Amino acid sequence: MVRSARLWCSVAVFVAFALGLIQGQDVGPRVLSVNGYGVRAVSRILNMWGSAYQFENNVASITHQASKSSLDAITVLSSPNSPILHGNIDYFYKDAAQAAGLLTLSYFFYGVTFPFRLDGVEGDVPVYLSESLLCKVYLGRVSQWDDVAIQDLNPNVVLPSIAIRPVIYNESTSANIVFSTACSAILGEEWNSSVTP
Repeated sequence: MVRSARLWCSVAVFVAFALGLIQGQDVGPRVLSVNGYGVRAVSRILNMWGSAYQFENNVASITHQASKSSLDAITVLSSPNSPILHGNIDYFYKDAAQAAGLLTLSYFFYGVTFPFRLDGVEGDVPVYLSESLLCKVYLGRVSQWDDVAIQDLNPNVVLPSIAIRPVIYNESTSANIVFSTACSAILGEEWNSSVTP
């Protein structure tokens, strides 16, 4: 009961604060402090917004601390002793958040990019990889830069015969889940039979 009352109180404060921001209305004394906690992906953006709003509206403090993961954020946000008034959690963990008694609202999304470095290509020419090729690289099915499948996508580029070294972020993050979900949709059973969800 205490957790439930505390949750709704926190939600009410944050919603009132957000509505005041949207409508440009005063939401109370200028000693307001809002503490946030959540995943790293949007932490910088939330802090930039907080700094701007704090400066323009003479608010005492708006901060957002980055967590290691959504599961870490859920643990902190659902703690009875947590002073946090709002947090952000990856969409993929919304069921776990709701099970912990947290109200979830979707408000942000972001993409996943795969930059790569390839030495040994003459001239300032782009090298292309398709979505399916990228997935196959991470399955280990395409392991050389001069693989015929990559060469077919880049007919005017002389590709070096060197190994592709994919980098894996070994943690349960939304970026990993987004990529794995995409590869599952693209490759189907070829991906699903090799990768544990």
